[in-house]
Amino acid sequence: MRNLGLDDHVVFLDRFVELSELCDFLCAADIYLTPYLNREQITSGTLCYAMGAGAAIVSTPYWYAEELLAEGRGRLVPFRDSEALKDAVMFWLDNEGELQKIRRKAYEFTRCMIWKEVAKEYVRVFDEVAQPRPAVMVPRVERLLVAPKHVPKPKLDHLARLTDDTGLMQHAKYLVPDPTHGYTTDDNARALVVATKFNQLFGADEAVSLLGRYLSFLRYMQIDDGRFHNFLGYDRHYQDEVGTDDSFGRALWGLGYAVAYAPREYWPVAKEMFDVSTGHMESLNLRGAAYAMLGIYYYLQRFPQAEDLKNWAKTLGAKIVESYSDNYSPDWKWFEPVMTYDNGVLPHALYRAYGLLGPKEFLEIAEESLGFLAEECRCYGHFSLVGCNGWYPRGGSKAPFDQQPIDACSLVEAFAAAYGVTGDTDYLREMQRAFDWFFSSNDLGLSLYDFDSGGCADGLTAVGPNRNRGAESTVSCLLAMLDMIEVSALHEPAEKEKARSVKGGKLDSASKLSV
Repeated sequence: MRNLGLDDHVVFLDRFVELSELCDFLCAADIYLTPYLNREQITSGTLCYAMGAGAAIVSTPYWYAEELLAEGRGRLVPFRDSEALKDAVMFWLDNEGELQKIRRKAYEFTRCMIWKEVAKEYVRVFDEVAQPRPAVMVPRVERLLVAPKHVPKPKLDHLARLTDDTGLMQHAKYLVPDPTHGYTTDDNARALVVATKFNQLFGADEAVSLLGRYLSFLRYMQIDDGRFHNFLGYDRHYQDEVGTDDSFGRALWGLGYAVAYAPREYWPVAKEMFDVSTGHMESLNLRGAAYAMLGIYYYLQRFPQAEDLKNWAKTLGAKIVESYSDNYSPDWKWFEPVMTYDNGVLPHALYRAYGLLGPKEFLEIAEESLGFLAEECRCYGHFSLVGCNGWYPRGGSKAPFDQQPIDACSLVEAFAAAYGVTGDTDYLREMQRAFDWFFSSNDLGLSLYDFDSGGCADGLTAVGPNRNRGAESTVSCLLAMLDMIEVSALHEPAEKEKARSVKGGKLDSASKLSV
């Protein structure tokens, strides 16, 4: 400062200042700088105070500053770039009108953050929570281990945000849809299940609209021979000649579910698409066969006399059993030499095959493998899922991170199917445990679900949730929620069902749910 001749113009206060003194300084400031060097900085009290005092902010792009200064409420400069910092400050000093405009914008934005307004928001939330919730349009369970009151009502806000006129976008940057990666059959097929199930439970027009969008996307992705492309660019050009076995199986899962439970204006389209695809099932890999099994199961809920599909279920079930037999050992009760992703779908598929066909072998392997999966993932009362950075090879160690929402969802689905087949209430407890992974019952004790948007973090990393909220994670969390609500609502005491039957009563179509 002395060399620059600024001794009389710059004061360094190397001490802690009380709040009242800090506020005096901030109110006197025209421009406030926060040149933090750590991008992961998630809060800054002085940044809030400075904006509240109406200061123009120049900051490095740490997370909290990116959030507060979005939409032109301040200026962000690169880390460790003193020239950019100088230029930003000088711009405002040379442009009084722009300086006053940004100060006013910062001040107005922070009005909702003053204590009086925060208190009002608390009151609003308390009032909302205290309001009686609308009843779900299905029977309520009296003896319940999975309780709807412990499950947030699913929100379609973020799913709708990710969906445009073409379909569901694959990725997001934080909450913002990222069109650069386009769309996939994988995501839109699973979203078709979610939208259809949401409409079953809540009868929402928005869900029906999304259902139609996802079905239309799958129609566009289907090749003339019945197979599917998987990747579609944002320009609606196909990015592959033919999709993977996984994407094909998931397409059948989504279509089969729509055949069973979509409104009458939609399910015939799903049936036509499903029917022309069946000839490709024989060559499917393990997970493709498991997903296709789910599709067959749901298709047969509407058309139980479709013998050709029952034969396909036998073929696919035998394929899954063969893979289990080839890899089984007393200390490795699993279908593959490496436990990877979406693991719960494999026992889930065998539970469905048993429900359709009845071979006891299907049930025995489903129970044994699901028990092994749960035991390997159970950790101090919660589930620690298989991480994608190394997976879990036989004889090796299970990778702790990154854990993926799709695995928590597939456990929820598998335990729901297990309970539906066996009636064993232990599966309901495990279902709840798997669901709670989304809501901080995990290795880091952090929630992945965003209650405001209805989006879900893309994974649990070693340093916390991945802040991006893309299609797969959001669909997985929504599907898990809907499964929890559905299981809670569906299983009434048997005597009530008998009493209805004696009176000649019959469940309407809205009550015929899918667990």
